[in-house]
Amino acid sequence: MDRRHFVSQGITAVAGLSLGAMAAESEPESKIIILGVSCSPRKGKTTATSVKIALEAAQAVSPRIETQLIDLADMK
Repeated sequence: MDRRHFVSQGITAVAGLSLGAMAAESEPESKIIILGVSCSPRKGKTTATSVKIALEAAQAVSPRIETQLIDLADMK
């Protein structure tokens, strides 16, 4: 297992567990919006990919969850 795979799997696991618990406690009708922020100066690289994987895992928890990735590499 390489570092990138390890990081993405760890983020996915933590996001899934956290969001699953949070979704169970919230109202059934409410929408959950999660923003993922990549602060790396290299657009679309390891950090952005890891955040994207975590956001995809969060969306898999519930259809009420919406996600958006903000990549700060665009803001120089």
